[in-house]
Amino acid sequence: MIPLVYILDNNPLIYQKLVQSTSEQFNIVLISDVFEFYTSIGQKLPDLIILDTGLNHLLSGIDILKHLKDSTKTNHIPIVLITDDDTDYYENNPLELGANKIIFKSISLSLLIGILKEFTEVSINSIKVDNHFNSIDINSALFIENFKILLDREDIFNLNMQEIAILMNISISTFERLIKKNFGKPPLKFFNDIKLSKSEILLINKQYSLTEIASMLGFSSDSHFIYSFKKKFGKSPRSYYANNRV
Repeated sequence: MIPLVYILDNNPLIYQKLVQSTSEQFNIVLISDVFEFYTSIGQKLPDLIILDTGLNHLLSGIDILKHLKDSTKTNHIPIVLITDDDTDYYENNPLELGANKIIFKSISLSLLIGILKEFTEVSINSIKVDNHFNSIDINSALFIENFKILLDREDIFNLNMQEIAILMNISISTFERLIKKNFGKPPLKFFNDIKLSKSEILLINKQYSLTEIASMLGFSSDSHFIYSFKKKFGKSPRSYYANNRV
């Protein structure tokens, strides 16, 4: 049976090359949300957990390590911690808390493959590591982390691409390239999809009028919002709300 590996990290996209390189030997599940991680643990126990200590959550990686090792259900699972620095040692030594290994960023693909081999019984000597993919794309990871912070701004959808690029201290061409690279969509389509997804929540919660939602999400007019929403969801905002009341 193919071993199941959970990787909990704020920036799971940096592990995509690992997933691609080992897809025949491992079922690697990339998780960025702590709640989703615990839900996955409840549904199926993995054979190995790779855990980032620097999570943007009330629970730190160390807290999660403690929880897992204190539970008789999960204390047998090998856990490898990934950390940015040695500050995690100041109050708690992760190895004393039950961590099986600690590695520091940045992380090479060959190192990650070695970890999979070390903590499972799968022979992966045949895996060929393409030198082009032999290192984690830290620049992309930092871009994603900073970009997620920007998305929490109330005025983010009223800014244009140039203004967002300036806030991120990069050129507009670099911004557009990184959006396409990391999210698989051109910037305009990517932002439009985010806006429409957010509009779903606002409509269902019934806190704002259509005009207010259109303005909050940076649509040029109510009609533009209604047209875009209907194009994506196949029905008008009013019809969508009527069929999805909570």
